[in-house]
Amino acid sequence: MFEAICAGAAGYLLKSTSLPQLKAHLLEVAAGGAAMSKAVPRLLMQAFRPPPSVRVAAVLGG
Repeated sequence: MFEAICAGAAGYLLKSTSLPQLKAHLLEVAAGGAAMSKAVPRLLMQAFRPPPSVRVAAVLGG
C-alpha cells in the first residue's frame, strides 16, 4: 500500500469496497482528491508506529 502511494496512486481502496462507495471514490479522484477506504489510514498508522512495548519503553525512559 505504501509503495503504491509513493509511486503516485491517488488513493487505496480495499477489495470489500461497495460499488456505490467505489463510484464516490472515483468521482473524488476525478475532482483532484484522494480516495481511501476507511480502514486504510489505520493500517498506514500501524505500519509506521513502533510496537506498543517499544513506545512504552520510550515513554518510561528505557
